[in-house]
Amino acid sequence: MAKRIIKWLVIVLIVGTILLCFFFRNGTHQGRLTRVMSMGRNLYVTLWVRSIMDPSEPRSAWPQTDGKRHQSGIAHQTSTEFFKWAVTSDVMGFDFSFFTGPGMAVNNTQIPDTFTADQNAWCIVANVDTNTTESMPVLFTRNIAVTNTSEFTGPIRNSFTITPKLKLNGVVVVMNGGASWVISGDLLDRTWEEVLGSRPKGDHPVLRP
Repeated sequence: MAKRIIKWLVIVLIVGTILLCFFFRNGTHQGRLTRVMSMGRNLYVTLWVRSIMDPSEPRSAWPQTDGKRHQSGIAHQTSTEFFKWAVTSDVMGFDFSFFTGPGMAVNNTQIPDTFTADQNAWCIVANVDTNTTESMPVLFTRNIAVTNTSEFTGPIRNSFTITPKLKLNGVVVVMNGGASWVISGDLLDRTWEEVLGSRPKGDHPVLRP
C-alpha cells in the first residue's frame, strides 16, 4: 500500500512539472523564478521518494563521490551525467525537459546521448544522506558559481553569475528537507546566512552541468 501511494505521488509530481515546463516561456521574470523553484522542489521530492521506496536498497539515489554507495554503482562527475542515469533507470519517469530552464533548448526525449549540459539548469550536491542538515542547499540553479557547499558564504551576489545559457535574473535554492528559495533583486546583496536563516554547514562537493 505504501509503495502504491509513493508511486502516485511521483506521478502527480511528474504531471505538475510537465505543466510548469509548458509555461516556461510566458510570464514575468519573477514568475519564471517561481516556476523554476517549483520544479526544483519536485526534483528534490522525487529523489527523496526514490531513496526510501525500497527498504531493501541501502544505497542512495543521490549522487555519491563513492560509487559503491550509489544505486548505479557509479560516481557521477556532473549533474548532467547523473540526470541521464536518473531518467534512463526510471528513477524519474519523465523526459529531459524536466531539467531545463528559461532560455534553454527543451529536450523532450529520454535519449541520454541527446541531453547536454546546455540543456541542464541544475547543480546537485553529492553525498546527501540522513546526517545532512536541513540547512544544507542540495539543489540550485547553475548561475550560482560554487563547486562545494563550503563556498556558501558572504554576499549572495558574489556567487551569482550571469549566464546566457539560463535567462534568470536571480537564483533558486532547494534545501535538504524541501524548503525552497527564490533569491533576486536586493536579496542578492545580503549574505547566505541572512536569507537562508543560518549559514550552510558542511563540506559537500557540487556536481555542476
